[in-house]
Amino acid sequence: MLNVNSVSMDSRDRFWLGSSGGLTIYDYKNSDTISVNHLSGLLDANITKLCYLPDRALMLIGSKRGFFDIVTEDLEFVHITSIYGHNFSNPTINDILVYGNKVFISGGWGLAEFDMERMIFTKTIEKLGELHKNAEVNNIAISNDTLWACTAYGVACVPLKQNIAVPDNWTTYFYPGDKTYSSAKLVKLSNIVYINFGYHIYALENNEFTIALETDDNSSNNQILDIASYNNDLIYCNPYQVFSLKKGYLFANWSDRAHSLSVFPVSPNSPTGFIFSFNHTYLGASLIKADFTSVLFTPNSPCVDNFMDLAINSTGKLYAVPDNSYNYQTPGGVMAFDGSNWINYNSLHSDAPFNIRSQFNAISVGPDDRIYAGGWGVGLIIIDETKTDPKERFTVINETNSPMTPFSGTFTIAGETAFDKNNHAWTINYGLNTGGTFLFTYDNNLSNFIAFTNPFSPQDRKYYNIAIDNYGTKWIYGTNGAEGIIYFNDKNTPEIVSDDLWGILSTSNNATMLTNDVNCLAIDNFTSQIWLGTPSGISIIRNPYATSSNSNIIISNLSFLRGQTVLDIIVDVVGNKWIATTSGVFVINREGDDTLGSITMNNSPLTTNEVNALAMNPNNGLLYLGTKQGLYIVQTSILRPDDTYLLKTYPEPFNIDRDLELTIDGLVADSEIRILTPDGRLIRSLDAYGKRTIWDGRDLNGNKVPPGVYIVIGNSSLTKQSAAGKIAVVK
Repeated sequence: MLNVNSVSMDSRDRFWLGSSGGLTIYDYKNSDTISVNHLSGLLDANITKLCYLPDRALMLIGSKRGFFDIVTEDLEFVHITSIYGHNFSNPTINDILVYGNKVFISGGWGLAEFDMERMIFTKTIEKLGELHKNAEVNNIAISNDTLWACTAYGVACVPLKQNIAVPDNWTTYFYPGDKTYSSAKLVKLSNIVYINFGYHIYALENNEFTIALETDDNSSNNQILDIASYNNDLIYCNPYQVFSLKKGYLFANWSDRAHSLSVFPVSPNSPTGFIFSFNHTYLGASLIKADFTSVLFTPNSPCVDNFMDLAINSTGKLYAVPDNSYNYQTPGGVMAFDGSNWINYNSLHSDAPFNIRSQFNAISVGPDDRIYAGGWGVGLIIIDETKTDPKERFTVINETNSPMTPFSGTFTIAGETAFDKNNHAWTINYGLNTGGTFLFTYDNNLSNFIAFTNPFSPQDRKYYNIAIDNYGTKWIYGTNGAEGIIYFNDKNTPEIVSDDLWGILSTSNNATMLTNDVNCLAIDNFTSQIWLGTPSGISIIRNPYATSSNSNIIISNLSFLRGQTVLDIIVDVVGNKWIATTSGVFVINREGDDTLGSITMNNSPLTTNEVNALAMNPNNGLLYLGTKQGLYIVQTSILRPDDTYLLKTYPEPFNIDRDLELTIDGLVADSEIRILTPDGRLIRSLDAYGKRTIWDGRDLNGNKVPPGVYIVIGNSSLTKQSAAGKIAVVK
């Protein structure tokens, strides 16, 4: 929600900030905020345009996917899905303009007219004059009862007394020299149409283009990103400053790049005194008053809404890094969420020693809850949140203080970090084909570094991920050219190389391997197996202990999900496998032979089936799903088993006709639950791996049991403990 695209104000003087991650309503007078996303009213959280109707006290909202929402100030939604449902190749809504009872909406398909009285679209205009069909309309304006539309190729206008759906009724003005500019935007002031063209502003007057303003140079910091009108003057902005055509410099915020302006539909005499906003990429919005002083509002939000890797500490706090794969390269630093508040670790939002542009690809939590973030160029960042002094809170491990080898110059890449039974950290040092350290270990004091090169190909450092199993074997893997999975066991003596065992598992020496590219690897300590997620499905290493004796490694492929791109796998506290794919999340039982369920766009609020990362809090059962379109939280019934039985049941009494199920809580691991009559006759037997299970009130034959008192007994095959309680069943 920090990447703000549009801002408006309502009659209560509240700011509505539409961002790529949802809507934030900010009451400046009492500092209250309301967050709205696709779980609380929006059909699409990527908001592109806000437009307020003062006479109706309604906010009109346009989105990236073409949803048009009409919202009251009390957040009552009317969803208009016609643009989304039309299957335009580009349904993005770029601008919304109200004219009487009509609303004009421009976007990636052209222009549309909406009737506020009948609540229907009355016209779709796909061709404007001589412009090509479905030319994207960036913004629109109305002056002297004439509608103006701006595109990358030129501007067009039509008198509103004519039928705007007829192309010949439009007059077209192509830019000089047939130039194009994809982000062109117009403002109509008096008899002049101003068009932003990046490094200059055109003025269209008397059917002729002239240059009204030109920047000093063509550097990115001078690029004109947006124009708007205020108080019969043209205002415009570059990434850090706001100017007026008449007055010159007005305002600056040098902390973060901005990209747009939003002028508020209120009088400067409003009690708040705010007139427009300067919309930032990572800081929210600078809210600017008539005297050009400002208030910076940064929503309680992650820095970006793109999540690639997740990790949870012992208290349930979530840590995340964005997608920095080859195709995305998303900056943003490290994000932390305690269930209520977000902390963004970068120099823009905190005292972190790395800037907002720093990229991270991997996040891990150590045994002492320190955070290990693998950086793309900045090395390894270790965060100790128990420290208050920034010099103690942040530790940077790179080529200057460790055996790490840079990729080039001082550009040092750290991959994933894993921990052995001695709490020693093992970190990957990525470097493509540059040679040098590809793995190093160190103790809990961040000292005693020991480095390893790739014994099979010393120049090959195309590995980014690592996991360590119960036998102490390190499994090193990656994508984009990795030669397979390297496994390594140092026999708990990393300083002694003579007893080290190395091996490589690839399609060339194991025909069962689906591919050498491995996206994820999960250690299953319940079955002593290793699950591999690949672009072609799932492989399972059945005997990982074979690496310690150089025996043959047995691999089988899971028939379910064959051909699916698997992006992440986690094993929960009862042994179920949660599989993140490009087709949703699938749950497989402990034994790996049955599918327990799925989470997809069809049965959940997910706006994409592509789930990059998973993490689960075993203390409360919350499952986190990281996607390129935001973070999702799912409440599951999977809880860490108690150490000792604290058996209780609820509801009490259990009304078998009203209550759907009875919860049996306070269980230890691997419990067999038996429900008996008072004379000892078995009614039902249940297996429970976690802290909690349920009973549907039925016997072994599927029949509802009669009212009465029943005995519940729990026995753990793992801990050899037992417990008993009573259940009162009524009707």
